[in-house]
Amino acid sequence: DTFELSILSHHFAMYEEAAQKINKKGFTQTAKNSNYTQVTGEFTVLRQCTDIISKYSSKFGLTPEAREKIKAFARGEEEESSFLDDL
Repeated sequence: DTFELSILSHHFAMYEEAAQKINKKGFTQTAKNSNYTQVTGEFTVLRQCTDIISKYSSKFGLTPEAREKIKAFARGEEEESSFLDDL
């Protein structure tokens, strides 16, 4: 779990850094030598970090769906335990 947790932590830090830059400069830029507007590199990083954070957050029970699975698993263990006590 240490490796996955370090990935999650690293991407949270990258997300925060990209978000701060976007708050200062915006998320679009005009390409050099043209009037073409495009998203910044920071916005692309932000989107990629969001995907990775979502993926790893569920592994650690940090999403509502993952928490419900943990609760359901715990309830199942309690029911199994009470069944074994009755034997």
